[in-house]
Amino acid sequence: MAAVSSIFSDKTISHLKSLEKLEIDVLINAQIFEYMPLLTRISFDEKCKIHITPGGHRSLKNIKEFYVHRLVDTLLPYLNNFTNELRLTPVETLSFQNTFAEGFEDRYYPWNPISRNLQNSSLKELLMTENKLGESFPVSKLDPPPSSLQVLKLSSNILEKFSLDLGNIRNLSLQNNYLGGFLSTHSYKMSKESSSLEYIDLSANSIEMLTFILFKGQPKLKYINLSHNKLQKITFDVSRLNDLHYLDLSRNNFTTLDEKAMAMFDGLSKMYKYRWKLRYMFYLAKSKHYNYKASIDNGEYTYDAFISYCDDDRTFVLKDCIANLETEGNAKLCVHQRDFLPGQEITVNITNAIHESRKTVCIITRKFFESYYCMFEFNMARMENIYSRDGRNIIFLVFLKQIQPKEMPLMMLELIEKQSYIEYPNDEKGNVVFWEKIKEAIHSRHLLQN
Repeated sequence: MAAVSSIFSDKTISHLKSLEKLEIDVLINAQIFEYMPLLTRISFDEKCKIHITPGGHRSLKNIKEFYVHRLVDTLLPYLNNFTNELRLTPVETLSFQNTFAEGFEDRYYPWNPISRNLQNSSLKELLMTENKLGESFPVSKLDPPPSSLQVLKLSSNILEKFSLDLGNIRNLSLQNNYLGGFLSTHSYKMSKESSSLEYIDLSANSIEMLTFILFKGQPKLKYINLSHNKLQKITFDVSRLNDLHYLDLSRNNFTTLDEKAMAMFDGLSKMYKYRWKLRYMFYLAKSKHYNYKASIDNGEYTYDAFISYCDDDRTFVLKDCIANLETEGNAKLCVHQRDFLPGQEITVNITNAIHESRKTVCIITRKFFESYYCMFEFNMARMENIYSRDGRNIIFLVFLKQIQPKEMPLMMLELIEKQSYIEYPNDEKGNVVFWEKIKEAIHSRHLLQN
């Protein structure tokens, strides 16, 4: 990538014929791209004057990504010409971040020239984020999206109303807007025809209630994010979303789910795995200590490891684990008999403990499989692994006794195949290596292979 720091003519960098990425933050000569036939990405940033030259697209034969970020002077008068030129390129990603100011004259809606001119283009992903679009997305006055568009992100735009013919869009993000009032009686989907939408993010929209038909006509929905809102009850219908894999209800105002809502969720899918996913997100919704982003971004956790075990093995945990891992190993453990908050619902205590621990160590015996709460802890750790840790395995299995594969749940066998386990040798020499391996696994960013 080349960063340009002063005004220059088209010949200034004409020798860089192999350049593939270019970042621009100054005024440039319109013919400069003629000398860069291999460009795949262009990024305009800061205050930068853009002038569109008809036919300028001809040299951009390999362009895939175009970013127009921050306050770009004089873009609006040229937006129609700019997008019309892009239509004739192979561009797939177009991004406007902090580009459009609030208050457009003559009811000018930037969405329409973008959508209209790129209707027959290669555009797959359109990002219009962190703008002040406000009333510039009036319901029923917007053109349909380009037929090629699959991803549309409109987060942080002060939107109070939004409804669009979704076309072939699969991923729609409306995160961090003010759509709560509108979505209580309307849907973000305008057309009555079934959509191809698979992912919808409505988080942080001050939503207190949702219309019952919000997700109607969206049979392919797999992911719904309603976190960081003000929901107190389920008023929407997801009973026909047979492909739904993920429903995030965390950071709302739920105290419980009523029988009607639970019946809808239970009837939605009989798959064991799905029920755990939904339950996991629900317990996070009830958790007062849920602060995933801060803990993950900073790499900080309250505990190094949460120890999951059945009552029959409490002596091993309270004596051996604490002595070897905490006293001698300088690890901070979460042990339910000592560290769970009194008066807190046990399932919420469990979810908090797993979420606030770097790793979850399961002490496995046959009694572990028979314990409801042990298996609950194991499955909550699996959900934490999948949905909050970017797929990184946080579970470490410790087998106190030999157990035949046929005696184990299938999901546990899958973990064993990844080799994130260790067997307790129960002899003096082997024990030294055993405890050292567990210490290493607890403190490492990724689990060790056996």
